Amino acid sequence: MGPPMDTETLSIFVDAYKSGNLTTAANHFYLTQSTVSKRIAALEREIGTRLLERGKGMPQATPTPAGVAFYEIAERILTLHTQALRL
Repeated sequence: MGPPMDTETLSIFVDAYKSGNLTTAANHFYLTQSTVSKRIAALEREIGTRLLERGKGMPQATPTPAGVAFYEIAERILTLHTQALRL
């Protein structure tokens, strides 16, 4: 198992979910598409389910039903993180 879930990986997932494109998310975070794909794959391993359907070498990312549900959770975690930092 890789490193535990972190806010940057959650932000990457949210960006990929919203844009539907791993390359777009990679550009927003100054990462390569393969790095973004690896980070999302590690998140999926940690959660234990596929969040985004993506083809090998393809930048498109379509959320799975679990990905749709997890998106809402990721948004809440990121909001709570931001609120905690403002204390």
